[in-house]
Amino acid sequence: MKKSVKFILALTMLNSMVLAGSLAKRHWAPIIMGDITTFVPYVTSDAGSDEVVNKVYVPNLKFHMNDVYGNGKIIHVGSVPELENAIQEAEPYTTILLQNGTYDNVNILFPKGTHHLTIKGSGEQTVIIPAGRDDNSAFLLPNVASKSEQVHDINFVDFTVSGEGKQCIKSSGGRWVDKNGVVHDHGEENEKYGPYNIYFYKMNFVDLFMGLYSHLYAHDWTVDSCSFTHSSYSHFWYMMGWHLAVINSTLVDPTHDGLAIRGYYPEGEVHTYISDEMPRTEECYGNRYVLDRGSRSVANGFLPADDWTHIIVNNTFKGSSSDRGDGSQPFMVFAYGIYGNDQPCDAEQTYLPPQNVVISGNELDTHGGDNVTTHGIQFDAWQGVNNESLASINGITITDNNFIRKDSEEQFIIIGDSGNRATQEEIDRSHIQNNTIQ
Repeated sequence: MKKSVKFILALTMLNSMVLAGSLAKRHWAPIIMGDITTFVPYVTSDAGSDEVVNKVYVPNLKFHMNDVYGNGKIIHVGSVPELENAIQEAEPYTTILLQNGTYDNVNILFPKGTHHLTIKGSGEQTVIIPAGRDDNSAFLLPNVASKSEQVHDINFVDFTVSGEGKQCIKSSGGRWVDKNGVVHDHGEENEKYGPYNIYFYKMNFVDLFMGLYSHLYAHDWTVDSCSFTHSSYSHFWYMMGWHLAVINSTLVDPTHDGLAIRGYYPEGEVHTYISDEMPRTEECYGNRYVLDRGSRSVANGFLPADDWTHIIVNNTFKGSSSDRGDGSQPFMVFAYGIYGNDQPCDAEQTYLPPQNVVISGNELDTHGGDNVTTHGIQFDAWQGVNNESLASINGITITDNNFIRKDSEEQFIIIGDSGNRATQEEIDRSHIQNNTIQ
């Protein structure tokens, strides 16, 4: 059985973190208590700061009621044009109520500056079918040029999103440079502030190519009490950004990395992707600030050493429900800078790695199709984990999880092959105390 959320987890770790380009030893301990909405990392006195409290984003609203904000601002919609018009025209603190039915070919861009808006349905009786994937996803949350234009405090509540090969959410942004040095924008060049305070509650994501894609600037997104069933050779959530949480949810039948734990980019700095077509040279285009930050510091938007990027707590992961024969796929993957033959200018090496990640109180059950090997958590790390490298994935806590496997080939923790420098010794520096059941 999945463990109750009513527990206290207190762990102490010694790991190396980096601020403003210099190495400094840090003691830290996450404490997760009560309803798992509070995360309290702290550092010893040598860090020169007091205890810091960071919370998983969970809005205090009445989601069980039609009038979520309690102010009478409700818009009833029954068609895709009505939904799009409501999103584009609604005043802040408005609840958009979806009438029961199917909304086909949905592809809606949230206007810049949209905030405090709730879209609410009736579970399986309300179905959104996206127009497609990527820029044709059902809902697009844009990156913007200034904080005043940011999309924030958006709630998606109690409806189903379904469609093979399609996608629910994309937060846009980023640039890449082709082999001829031509810049391709996914928006304006200076769009360097992402959507924040995005909350998914009691949502059903079914048979999609990908459920959620959060861009590098996205932060404070929470998936709470949702269900993901089958992702068609992609991810439940491609988790770029920081303060990203999955709590109290059920995730079934991964076909790639179920939860793809990735890195982030600091607000206010323009990010440039590197195309796979770029020459692999030291002079290639892009931001190599991961290993060469110069004078950049927390003041420039980098997370403090005691801050966190991902929390995955109190969820149920289940294996394949059929014999797809898709080979091996893990429920979760830490991946940072592993692609392109380990060269210094690859796309994944132009942003910062995840840090201070907590995976706790989950049940991971691999039972399902006999032809599918499902592992628990995989590490693919260009500069390893829990070491003094600026590009290391530092500060990992994996504890109090139950791993229920159908055969001995399935492993709770595995280390990937391609471009990977993580070692078992490094992983052992994490606090890993879990149960494996066969």
